[in-house]
Order: sequence, then C-alpha cells, then structure tokens
Amino acid sequence: MSTPGANGPRGQHVRPWTDTDVPDQRGKTFIVTGANSGLGFEASRVLAGRGARVVLACRDLAKAQAARRRITTRTPDAQCEVAFRAADPRPLRRARAVRSYGT
Repeated sequence: MSTPGANGPRGQHVRPWTDTDVPDQRGKTFIVTGANSGLGFEASRVLAGRGARVVLACRDLAKAQAARRRITTRTPDAQCEVAFRAADPRPLRRARAVRSYGT
C-alpha cells in the first residue's frame, strides 16, 4: 500500500514539500491572520525566514508578541510586526441570538 502523496501522477516519487521550497520573498509584505499558532504561525515563520515583511494579525496581543519573539529568535533579521485588534463581541452576540432562535 502506498503512502498518500508519495507518488505523482505517473507513479513517480514526489519529494515532500519543505520551507526551503519557498522562493525569496524580499520586498513583499504578507498579513497573516491567526499568526500566533498553527498554520498561521508556520506560514509567518517561513515567510519571515525567506525575507518577507510579515504582519502578525492576531486577536490576543500577548500571544502575538510571543509568536513574534519565537520567529525573531530563529531569524534575527526577520521583519515581523504585530497588528492587534481586540475582538468585536457583536458578531458573537449575533451568533448566539441566531442559535437560540432555533431552539
């Protein structure tokens, strides 16, 4: 049995994708939402490591600052900045209202 993704369209072996496959990103700016964890953090880390200016868009300031520190510790010359905006509670209230309407 083959491993998913191990073979290409004609059965040839396909090597795993790594962050070194990302080309030089100098001169580009990326705004990454959810950048303090998971895929958002990994995308931010890789882009910063490839020379991009990365704006970490997060709802939790402390977590965003911690993510920035983790990135700049690994890549000291990384251009990382934090964009923090407190979450707007109104959409959550609307979601609760819609949910309670159906019960």
